Amino acid sequence: MREKKLTHYARALVEICRENNCWDELLADLKTVSEKLNESLELKRYLVDRHVTMTKKKESMKDIFRDFIGKRTYNFVFLLIKDQQLLHLDSIIAHAKKINFEHDGIHEALVESAIALTPTQEKALVKVIKEKIDKQIVLRNIINPGLIGGLKVTVGDTELDCSIRGKLERLKRQIQEFE
Repeated sequence: MREKKLTHYARALVEICRENNCWDELLADLKTVSEKLNESLELKRYLVDRHVTMTKKKESMKDIFRDFIGKRTYNFVFLLIKDQQLLHLDSIIAHAKKINFEHDGIHEALVESAIALTPTQEKALVKVIKEKIDKQIVLRNIINPGLIGGLKVTVGDTELDCSIRGKLERLKRQIQEFE
């Protein structure tokens, strides 16, 4: 149920952005709000506290974010506060990015690696993935030292684990099956 509700907000966000051609602006504003909320747990608690009136929350929002965000962003964040969904802002942003990519026919490839990929490696990987799935790709590299080496690539529901850790885990399972 929660996933459906988050997707609902994400879809609304994407629609607002597409209608008003303001995706980059609104996304940047929401990232600013998210950063401010994550920096100040007191502020986050205050804005989600059910004992604080909506009027006080609204005033606080205006005071704090007046110079940082636009009116559309303010209205969207206030809607999340009103609907008690502010704690899910980061998930809503992630869903909205995915939905926006899908509208443009772009798929996100999540690539985990033990160390950061070089721009040359990223270009080569995008080319290979694009050829395999025949779709536009945006690559996001996540550093995960726990992989030891190699890559773990996720595009949509498809995951390819070519990491050393993944290979060791598969080998361990095979050995356990023989025992």
